[in-house]
Order: sequence, then structure tokens, then C-alpha cells
Amino acid sequence: SHRPFRLDLLRWNHDDEGPEAEVFEQLRCLTGDWRTSLAKGVPCGLQWTALELEGVFLRHRAGPALLWLPESAPNLLLQRAPGGPWTLLEVVELEKQTRIKDKVSNKRCTGEEEVALQIKVAAPVRTHDNAKFRDASPHLTDDWLQAVEDLRSVWQWDWRPLRQTSPFEFVQDKLVCAPGYPIADVTRGFYGETRWQWRFLEDGRGNLVVRNYYWPPGMRLLLSQGGMSFKTEDGREDSGDLRTARSAADAEPAV
Repeated sequence: SHRPFRLDLLRWNHDDEGPEAEVFEQLRCLTGDWRTSLAKGVPCGLQWTALELEGVFLRHRAGPALLWLPESAPNLLLQRAPGGPWTLLEVVELEKQTRIKDKVSNKRCTGEEEVALQIKVAAPVRTHDNAKFRDASPHLTDDWLQAVEDLRSVWQWDWRPLRQTSPFEFVQDKLVCAPGYPIADVTRGFYGETRWQWRFLEDGRGNLVVRNYYWPPGMRLLLSQGGMSFKTEDGREDSGDLRTARSAADAEPAV
């Protein structure tokens, strides 16, 4: 498929006790089958429904960088240039936790008044003081990586401007048109589920400012024709890892 909106991970290429296991676990938390939405008459005012869209890609039409924002997590993937490595931008440490989706009466079968239907979903552990930049490429399948490159070079007609005259473009699954799916209004500058919604707006200075509802105030990623940069909560630029990734990718092989 040329629409890699759902992240596809290599699950057997690392030691479960090794350092790569931590990176894989954070990437695994970007995938899932459930999202939350506001609802009346349910505990805590939230209900769990099946995930459909799964991810959206953003870019500047004339720029080299590419972003992938998950539907149900507050961290993202970024690629500085075509064919380059993918980096996980981790602002929030996540873990998979069990939640109760529904409770159903099943007294005849089990003798219990109610049976809980449990699901596994990503949940926050802590927010980092300084965002972490992790190498994601070793954990991504070749099929997913190739599908993303095809989005860049082959399927140009899939990309749409965020607004009529905007140089920033997005691409996502065609289910965006499905009725009853209000979180997908990318052209209005937001995307994602209730717990951690993405916002992205042009600042009038050539940047698309990308933020997540769960991030600390002031923390943001800037996407532009020249590439991207990440701003910490106090306004400092934190792009050292991005430059390191670029340098490693551009370096000539040793003779």
C-alpha cells in the first residue's frame, strides 16, 4: 500500500532486555486500536472507540522535512530529508496500560453480574524536562519506509494544502470524510484524540508551529521550507540531535 498512515514496526530485531527495547516500547505506544472521545453518561465523561485514521503526514511543499503525527499519542516521528533516518521526538514517556472499555451483564454464563471488556492503550508516565530524540529507523519495516518515500515522490496528488494558498501540505487516510469523525479536521489545524490533540498553525513568518495539548506551554516544533527546529519550554532551540542525525546521514563512507 502507498498509504502508510498506520506505523508498521519490526518486532523481533532487538533484545527485549537491551537498550533498543526502550525505544521500541515508545514506538509501540504510537500504535493502537482505540481512541478516546468525550461522551455524556459514561464514567469520567470519556468513551473508547475503534481507531480509524491512525496518522497524518505534514510537510512544506518545497522543503525536505516530513512529519508523522499519530492519532492517539503525544509524540511524533520526523525525517529531515528524503531517504534520511527517522527520529522519534519523545516529549512524554508512555506505556501500555489496561483500561475498561465496557462492562456487560453475563450472569448466565459466568455467574458474575458484570464482565469487564479490557483493552490496551497508551498512557502517560511522565513529561520530560528536555525532549528526547531517538533513532526510530531500525524499528520501522522496509515496506513502511518505502511507502513513505512513495508518498513523497510518486503519489503527489494525495497531498492537499492546509489552506488554499498555504505552502504546507498534509496527507491522511480517505476516511477523513467519514461521518461522525470530528477529530480529523486537519484543514482547521487540529488532529488527534481528546487526551492529546495536535495543533498546527502558520505563524506568518514562514513556519508551521506544531504543538500537542499535552506538551508543556511554550514547547513547540517549527516546520519550514528550510527544515525544522524544536523549541523548549523556555524558548531555547533544541536541535542538536537533529543536526547530528543529518551529519551522520550525509557523511561520506570511510575508505
